[in-house]
Order: sequence, then C-alpha cells, then structure tokens
Amino acid sequence: MLAGRLEAWSFETPPGVDIGDGAPSAQEVSDSIATSIFNASMPRLVKLAFDDELGAMGQSPGTKDLGRLVQFAILEPSRLATYSASKGDTVLWDNLSTPEVETRDERIAASMLQGAFYLRDRLGADMAQWQWGKLHTLTLASLVPATAGESPVTLPTPGNAKFPAGYPRPGDNFGVDAANSGLTNPEKFSYENGPVQRLVVEMTPSGPKAWNALPGGQAFEPASPHHADEMEHWRRNKAPPLYFTEAEVNAHKASSASYVP
Repeated sequence: MLAGRLEAWSFETPPGVDIGDGAPSAQEVSDSIATSIFNASMPRLVKLAFDDELGAMGQSPGTKDLGRLVQFAILEPSRLATYSASKGDTVLWDNLSTPEVETRDERIAASMLQGAFYLRDRLGADMAQWQWGKLHTLTLASLVPATAGESPVTLPTPGNAKFPAGYPRPGDNFGVDAANSGLTNPEKFSYENGPVQRLVVEMTPSGPKAWNALPGGQAFEPASPHHADEMEHWRRNKAPPLYFTEAEVNAHKASSASYVP
C-alpha cells in the first residue's frame, strides 16, 4: 500500500486539503498523501542510517548536507568515501551499535514503516486522511511578545476556526517551492524556511512590469484591511501587480494624503 502510493506520485507536493478555494482534486489528495509518506519517512531514514556515525563524530550537519548525503547513499554510493567495493554500497547503512549488518533496503523499509506508524498515530488509521496540508502548515507570529494573551498580529489569527494549526502549505525540503522543515526532527513538519517575497519583474520596452506578494500585508495594525490581504495571495503562490508608474499608482490607489508647507 505504501509503495503503491509512492509509485502513483506525480512528485507534486500539494496540501491536499481545502485552503479556502474549495475541495482539492482527487489527484491533489493522492499526491499529498504520497508527500506525507515520503516526508514522514525521510527524517527517520536519516536517523536510522546516519545517527550512529554522526554521534560518534560529534557532528550535526544541516538539511542541505544531510539531503545530499542520503541522495548519494541511495543513488550514487560510489561517490562517497564510505563506499565499499566489496559490498557494492556505502558502509553508512550499517548500525555501529548492533552486531547485525544492516543494509540500504532494510533501512529504507524500516524508515517507511516507522513513518507510516507515525502518520497512523497522528492522523488516524485511514490512509485517505494522511494529507500533507494537515502536517505542513505555516503560522506567522510577531517577534514582539503580546502584553496579554495571544498576539493579535499573528496569522492566521488566534482561534481561526478554519486554520487552527496554521495555513496548509505545498512544498517540502526537496522541491522548487522550498519549504524546509528539516531532516533532523521526525515529529515536526511545519514550514520553517522558504521564500519570503516572490518578486517577479519583466523588463519591457515601455518599462518594468512587476508582481509581488508579502507574507502578510503592508500594515502592521490588525484592524487595517491591508494587514493580511497580501497573505491571501502569498499562501496560494500568487502575486498581484506591483504598480510602478504614477498613472498606475493613481489608478489603483485606495487613499491619498497631501502634505503642504
């Protein structure tokens, strides 16, 4: 069942849940379940395969280095200094603390089973409910602590009925839409690192045309209509026009202020 889900995966990483635009397609749900299985397995594979060696060396590499290591170990083990010609594989798959000699296939199978058990315990026994958007969410919190209760500038707002755990997001550690949750904590899949602004500029003979969205809005004041309006674009990977010329700005202005001596 796990292998079948991964075999059918298109390698897209959608949240697979309603983000406010209606129910996702069956393909998006299927892809999101495969994304959950893959991402629940990967940090467990890293721990099973490399924690013993890293612990012995006292090293804690980051996601980029761990990702490259596991990529080479699976696909091109001969590129690693730990490659054994007699075994035809890297020796890193073997656990130094056990008398048995663990192999790549055994470690991968074990990590997938551990990942499936985690998803079962967290999201239920029905695999159809293992959508990525239930795990991979984003909450924007103010760096300025609230004087009482929860911060009113947090997005989504505290107590949001639709997104109580944060905005469901696509992307993962390995896709173009980077949304790094790391490879060292197998219990955490929240959006930790990724693109902030998505500024696109086209240089045309008549001048630049730009599109941009902020993760939030232009106004810090929660009561302002512009506190979170751009977040609705940003979390959908969309961007509204960024008006550049005086005529464009005046045509789309919401208000204006004049200052005279």
